[in-house]
Amino acid sequence: MMYPWKDVGFAASALLSMVYVLRTNLSKGAWLEKRGHMVMFLHLWHYFH
Repeated sequence: MMYPWKDVGFAASALLSMVYVLRTNLSKGAWLEKRGHMVMFLHLWHYFH
């Protein structure tokens, strides 16, 4: 039996991670100055590594 929903979650996490990296690069790091943004970024970083 196949479980396609796990792939949907992984793809959504990858997309969110890419958006965070893009926002950080476009703002030259200013986006990460907010504590909530940093926490979410680190959470995703931990998830992928």
